[in-house]
Amino acid sequence: GKPTHSQFFTLVTLAVPASTAPHPHIGIVVSSKVSPLSTRRNLLKRRLRNIVINNIHLFPHHSETLILTKPAAMIATTTQLTTSLYETIHP
Repeated sequence: GKPTHSQFFTLVTLAVPASTAPHPHIGIVVSSKVSPLSTRRNLLKRRLRNIVINNIHLFPHHSETLILTKPAAMIATTTQLTTSLYETIHP
């Protein structure tokens, strides 16, 4: 799929057959370029996972989405991340 970009991350979404993924599958990638400390990367992953769980209805059914984080996400608030995710999915 075509990537969509925001200040905090890049989303890549692929449509898949309904039999393969009846609900959205989401993967979160926080590379060492975002932060050299694994504890901070894991904290960001947990924050993003919580945002995704609370907003799973935003993602298209029968899709697989990859969230690739950018370094700016490390200093963003949860509200900023949530707003950016919504605006990236629904421009």
